[in-house]
Amino acid sequence: MIHLVTSFYLIENPNEVQELRNNELIESLIKNIESPIIKEIHLFVDNIHAFNKINEINSEKIVIIRIGKQPFYSELFDYAITNLENKICMISNSDIYIHEYDINILNKLENNIFTLTRYEHDMSCHLIDKYVGSHDVFIFKSPLNKTILQYMNHHQNVWGSECLIIDILVDHGYKLYNPCYQIKICHLHKSDFRNEDRIRIHNGIHNAPPCYL
Repeated sequence: MIHLVTSFYLIENPNEVQELRNNELIESLIKNIESPIIKEIHLFVDNIHAFNKINEINSEKIVIIRIGKQPFYSELFDYAITNLENKICMISNSDIYIHEYDINILNKLENNIFTLTRYEHDMSCHLIDKYVGSHDVFIFKSPLNKTILQYMNHHQNVWGSECLIIDILVDHGYKLYNPCYQIKICHLHKSDFRNEDRIRIHNGIHNAPPCYL
């Protein structure tokens, strides 16, 4: 069983497109709640608007970590390392949910880390078929070496954020695999709404090509 560690936000006073985006984030959360493979969902909640929606959903799977600030990757990993020892953890973007899985693949984790490439909302998979290095999920058995945290002080929603995480993990001796055929994660972003001020922080050195394990 997996402990999902992620953030949850909703755009306040949304326009029509932003409202579609909010609905995608809510749907992703609900689908993860409904997934039998996910035991608990540990949430960094960005604002009160999002917190109120969580209260409406009212799931026993949800654990609120903090309200009022978008977390850095270092905070997501630190929470998993510190609070979920000997648990299988999944750090994920907010608009990702588990669509299909082979539960036996989790036995392959040991000292490895899975970093998964996504399928899109219609289950097309151009990022897998024409691999360009996109990874939206990290799955590992906690704990990891805490020295990695000092290099992870950046948010998820910047260009190159996952590439940097992969480089940090590889540089610290972890083996990364991408069994995206055995654990299928879905990216729910049909609205195509994105912040216009996104920056790029890294181009990536290492990657994890799609594989079977």
